[in-house]
Amino acid sequence: REMSDKVLIDILSRADVVFRSLDTNQNGFLEPDEIQRHLGESYVTHFMNFCDGKTSARNRDNQIDREEFEEYFQHTYFHKGKKEALGVLEDLESWIEHGKFSKDIESVKNHASLMFDYIGQDQSGEIEKSELNYFFGHKHGSHFLEQVDGAVGDGNNAISRDEWETYFSAIASESGKEAAEGELEQVRYFVKQRRMLDNAKTKEDLEVIEYAAKLFHNMDNDDDNELTMEELVAVVGKENADHFVTHMDHWGDGDGS
Repeated sequence: REMSDKVLIDILSRADVVFRSLDTNQNGFLEPDEIQRHLGESYVTHFMNFCDGKTSARNRDNQIDREEFEEYFQHTYFHKGKKEALGVLEDLESWIEHGKFSKDIESVKNHASLMFDYIGQDQSGEIEKSELNYFFGHKHGSHFLEQVDGAVGDGNNAISRDEWETYFSAIASESGKEAAEGELEQVRYFVKQRRMLDNAKTKEDLEVIEYAAKLFHNMDNDDDNELTMEELVAVVGKENADHFVTHMDHWGDGDGS
């Protein structure tokens, strides 16, 4: 029993460290968004069901205090055994130590690195503004430069591989792998389209591309390399413009490049 008590004391001490790591706003409560951000949606349901309102001093209020969190581990220890309690604790410690999406973040970084190589065509080790504009158009190229180099980079008007990977890794850490992969999928789409244009093989391909470019230029009244909804409507009408935007606006901003 003495050994068991020492084990339990150790478990509760480590659980306290986990609690403080999850309580990112340091208000003394674990809220659903904190649990979701660190551990995923399934853990929100699990902990709210088994912790929230489970002590005599508290009612269910959609948040978990330190006492409720410790009660969860005590309950697990006494009703399911030491091995189960330690297993849950070690899982939580591992997730916190290595990051919520440790494997997923590595996958995102690899995908981002591949896209970096496609876009940074001059092999300088940086993506320059001209390269961003070439693939994404001026508007979205400027957006990437602002978001990546301006927000997480050194502000030198170019994006290094580390800055690029950090940007997408941060999305994975904060919003999940799916959100980061969604952003990368948009990048991949534009890279793919640009490569298709650059690698047109037949005379017919080249003729279609040339004709499409002329149409675009004629509709782009302000010469900003973006077709706004207003510019489309003026040429093809509202119904056709809606159709074009639905099928071609992969950034979801209502414009086309």
